[in-house]
Amino acid sequence: MAHQLPTKSKILSLFLIILLIECQPQEKNDQVSLLAAIALASGTTSVVTTLSVSGFSKPEAIGVNSADGTLYVADTTNKQIKKITKETEVTVFLDTNGLASYPLNNPEGICVDASGNVFVNNTKNHNIIRITSAGSASIYAGGNAVSGTTNGAGTTARFFEPEGIFCGSSNTFYVADVDNNQIRKISDTAANVTLYAGSSAGTSGFINGQSTDARFYNPKGITADSSGNVFVADNLNHVIRKISTAGDVTTFAGSSAGTAGNVDGTGTAARFNKPYALTIDSSNNVYVSDSSNHSIRKITPAGVVTTVAGNGVAGSADGSGTAASFNDPRGITYDSTNKVIYVSCAGDNKIRKITNP
Repeated sequence: MAHQLPTKSKILSLFLIILLIECQPQEKNDQVSLLAAIALASGTTSVVTTLSVSGFSKPEAIGVNSADGTLYVADTTNKQIKKITKETEVTVFLDTNGLASYPLNNPEGICVDASGNVFVNNTKNHNIIRITSAGSASIYAGGNAVSGTTNGAGTTARFFEPEGIFCGSSNTFYVADVDNNQIRKISDTAANVTLYAGSSAGTSGFINGQSTDARFYNPKGITADSSGNVFVADNLNHVIRKISTAGDVTTFAGSSAGTAGNVDGTGTAARFNKPYALTIDSSNNVYVSDSSNHSIRKITPAGVVTTVAGNGVAGSADGSGTAASFNDPRGITYDSTNKVIYVSCAGDNKIRKITNP
C-alpha cells in the first residue's frame, strides 16, 4: 500500500519547530521534545511527557493561567498550593501558615480566573479560598470547617466537601459539591451561592431531569463550554453529565445504566471508570481524567468519545497516545495559549504534559 507523503505545509511546519527546539536551552533539547514537535507538525497522535518537578504528595487538581503558562497545583496531602513556572520551577504559593485561622485541609479543586486570581476548593474544611495574584488569601464562600447545604452570600453559604470548580466569566463559578451530590453556582461580586442542579436534600442517584429533579452520585469534575452548558464528571455513576443553560440535565457520555468500563464510542455507547476531572478547549472538546482507567479521554461536542492517551493500565511511561501510561490521573487543565494539556497524577505524584491532544 502506498504511503501518503507529507504536505509542503507540514514539512515547513516541522522544519520551523525543529529549528525552534534547537534554539532552546540544552535541557529542553531532548528526544522527547523532538518527538512532540514531529507529532504536532504531522498531525499525528498526542505525545505525553513528564515535567521535571518533584515534591508533590497526591496532587488532586491542577489549573493554569493561560496568560503566562503558570501552573497551580493542589498538593493535597501536603496541604499546600504549589506554583510551577517555566514547567520546571516549583514554589509554595500558599500553605497553612498563610491562612491564619482557617488552614488548608486537603485542597482538591483549583481554577484560575481571567484576572489571575486562584480559587481553591478547600475540601475537608468545606469552603472555597480566593488567592489574589499578589498572594493574599481569604475565604470566598463557605464556612470555616462547617459543612451543610445552605445557600447564601459568601461565608454564609455551606458546602460539604466541594472538589471540582470552574472559573467562568463575570464572577461566575460552578462547583461540584461532592458529598451533597449537588452542583452549586456562585454569582456576582457578593459570591451568592445557589443550588444549580441536584437534590436539595443532597440525595444521591442517577436521574436525568430538570435542575433539582436530577440526581448525581459523587460529582467531582466540572467545566463549561462557550455557550454556557455545564459538564460534570459524575464519578460513581461513571458518566459525564451535561446541564444545558435551561437547566436540563442529561447523560452526555457513558453508560445510561451507570456501568463502568473502558470503551470508546458515541454518547451512551462509551464507558468510563470513575471519571475525575474535566477541562475544555477552545473548540468545546471536553477532556476527562478517567482515573480508574488510567487514561485521558476526549469528548467532541457531538459526544464522540476517544482515548487521547493512556491504555487502561497504571504506569508512568512517556510516549505517544496509548503507548503512554498514567497512574491515577486526577487533575486536568487546558492551556488555551499553548494548546497543551497538563495532568496531575495522584498515583505517582507526577505532573504530565500532553502535546497535540
